[in-house]
This record gives sequence, structure tokens and C-alpha cells, in this order.
Amino acid sequence: MKFALLFVISAMASGLLFCLALPPTDQWHLGWVAFVPLLAVARGRGFLLGFVGGILALFTTAFLVKSGLLYSSKHIGGEDGWITTGCGLFGFVVSLVIAFWADKGSTKPTWWFASLAVLLEMCLLIVLPAHLALTQYRQPLMLTLASVTGIWGISFLLWWSNCTVAQMLERREYRKLAWPGAIVLLAGLSQLLPVTHYTDGLPLGIVQSEKIDAEPLSRLHQQASATVDTVVVWPEFAGLGIAIGGDTEPLQKIIRDTKGGYIVTSYNDRFAPKPHNVASLVSADATSAEYFKQKLFGGEKQMHTPGSQPQYADSVRGRVALAICFDSCYPAIVREAARQPKVVAMALPTIDPESPNHFVAAIHAAFTPFRAAENGISIARADGFAYSMIVDSKGRILEEILSGEGTKAAVASPPINTIYRRIGDWFLYFSGAAFVLGIIVFRKSKGSFHLSDEKNPAED
Repeated sequence: MKFALLFVISAMASGLLFCLALPPTDQWHLGWVAFVPLLAVARGRGFLLGFVGGILALFTTAFLVKSGLLYSSKHIGGEDGWITTGCGLFGFVVSLVIAFWADKGSTKPTWWFASLAVLLEMCLLIVLPAHLALTQYRQPLMLTLASVTGIWGISFLLWWSNCTVAQMLERREYRKLAWPGAIVLLAGLSQLLPVTHYTDGLPLGIVQSEKIDAEPLSRLHQQASATVDTVVVWPEFAGLGIAIGGDTEPLQKIIRDTKGGYIVTSYNDRFAPKPHNVASLVSADATSAEYFKQKLFGGEKQMHTPGSQPQYADSVRGRVALAICFDSCYPAIVREAARQPKVVAMALPTIDPESPNHFVAAIHAAFTPFRAAENGISIARADGFAYSMIVDSKGRILEEILSGEGTKAAVASPPINTIYRRIGDWFLYFSGAAFVLGIIVFRKSKGSFHLSDEKNPAED
């Protein structure tokens, strides 16, 4: 019974630490050790027990998120189903990693478990992407690494740290904790680096509002238009009741009446049998080529026809890649858009499901700095409810709106030709090779036990 109680407490402690590490709490440093309590207790106790521990940890996280107990700023409203779904799907990753870690007789090194975790995170692209790396979206050092390895390299480091710290605590090799500690310290110090605000370049604006009527959106658009050349991004579907059936003339009229800049939002076209979710760059007298949203979210699959091609639009101050909402969760889609000739920024209309404490919007927004850093382009993300932001080409957040209606404006930074944009998801191949190597070289030993051999957990 003593072990059972300790096991439950360790799983719940890991769920608590993980919740604190995630946005919107943003205690990023806890991401490096969040699963250490569960890893330390589960080591050598068996595959099934480790799997159960992972599930318990993530449902603890889901409970804390929905309750809002840890949040200083609370929001009551929206459905909590996506919170349970998201935590459950990431629980698939956590549970399998800890299950293999807890397997009796396992001799595999910590980097093998980190590789396994990265490959499992890749599997989530099929349904709903999620990464342990999202805890680090405000860390300049980690964003710089993402420009080389993509988001996968940061997840690898975090999982390696969690497993390594747990192993060192088990072996009482406390001096070796300096290695993961040094990485965390450097990541923290990188936050002291100043953010450069440019004055010459493509002006970007964002409008955060759940309204879809022309009058309030016109007022907000005028506020966000720092100059007549500003590319102002509205939330996804903000044009649904204005550009009916793809007729953008009413949007053009708003620009003429307000003497504001360009508008990028989304609306339906007249494609049959199901319309596309369309984004375009609208000026006072013209509309760019249309982009069709490629990754449809949830019930949208029954409402829209997906697209399959990237698209860009030209403003007088620079070329803008177009994407919509859920597209930003998929690194290959953003990379393909950023690789179009002469693209300097991306416009990203977004509407996240309203959720308790705006958790879904906060998690989705955390992808944006990574996508910007990976591809070396600025991104303007406009959401209907919370966490709209303008991010520079290094992934640094220039402006953001936490919750409620509002506008912001900033100038896009010069694009950067990153290694990730040139090579792509090479780190996934590295992780796959490391995973296979670990299986071949480090075979499971018989009769070994990594904690204490003095007592069988069943005796408790």
C-alpha cells in the first residue's frame, strides 16, 4: 500500500508540474523536470504500471486546467472537451515513454527514450499535434535551436533532461545534474536578450475580436492600421458575414472608408458540394489569389473542402504567405509556405474553440514562435478570443493580446534563411536512427532491476 500511495502521488505531482510548465502559466523551467517524480518512482516497476502512471499524470493536468486553480487570470466559458482530448492524446506519448522506461530489465540509455518520445509526438500529427517543447515558446535559446532542428530538437532535449535527471537521482549521481542544470540556466539567461523592434519593413497589424459584423470590425481595423500599407490580420471567419460567398467588395469598402491597410481574414467561397475556407489579401480595389485551408479542425471536415497548395499575396511593402488556424500546427505546411519566393511574413487568421481559461488558444498560440523561428519569417496571428500575437523572424514575440477585444501593430523583421527551412524535418530521421540503434545495441537484460532488489513492489 505504501508503494501504491507513493506511485499515485508521484503521477499527480508530474501532472501538476506539467500543468504549471504549459501556457498560460508559463513556468517553462518546470518542463525540464515535470515527469521526474513519476519516472523516478516507476523505474523498473513494470510496463503496465508505467503506462497507467502516464495516464494518471495527464488527467491530473486536464483536471487542473479545467478547474483554473493555478491561474491568476481566469475565464469561465466554452467547452472543456478539447482540453480532455488534448491531454488524453499527449497522455498517449507520456504513457508509452514511461511504460518503456518502467519496463523491468530495461538497459536503454536516456537518449533512446527521448528519441521514442519525439517519434510518438510525430504520430500525433495524424490527429492533434502536441509537443513537450511548447513549454519553451518564450525561450530565445530554444527558438534558435528550433531554426536548426525544428520543434523536434527541443522536445528531444526536454525528454532527455527528464529521463537523465530521474536516472541521476536514482543512482545518486548528483554532480552530474550540472549538465541539464546548465542548459536550463542558459535558456533562462537568454530571456534577457533584448527584442529588436524594427521601424522599416512590412507593417503588420492584428485584430482580436469575436465579432463578425462590419461596423465593429471596421473600427478595430482602423485602430490596427498603423499606416495605409499595414497588413491587418483579422480572426478566422471574421469575413464570413461580410464577404458572403467569396464577394470581397464589402471588405474593400471597409478599407476605402477607414483609409486603413490591407485585410487578411477567412470566409467561404461557393465551391460545391462543400465550400473552401478561404484566406486572401484584400486591398481597397483588389483581392489576391485565394488560399484554401489545408488542415481542417474537428467538425470543419464536414463543412469544408480542404486545399492542398501554398499561396502568397503581394503588398506594396512585401510578400505575405497565407495560412489559416490549424495549418500552423503542422511544420511542413508552414515550411512549404515560407519557402515561396521572396516571402517575408505570414498572415495567420485563427479562431480557437472557446475553452476554460483560454487554454486551447494559449496552447495553439505557443506553436507560432516555433513556426516563425523554424522558417525565419515574421508571423501575425489573429484569434477571436485570446493570445493573438505578432512574432519576429527569430520567434520573439513583438506584440500580443492576452484576452478580450483589442488591436496591436508592429513591423516585420527581415527574413532569415534558416537551416530548418532549407533541410526540413531531418531531426525526425535522426530520432528514428537513434531509436533503432538503441534497440539493436542495448538489449533488455534478464533479471535486472534498476531500483532496489531488496523488495518486490507486490509486497506492499
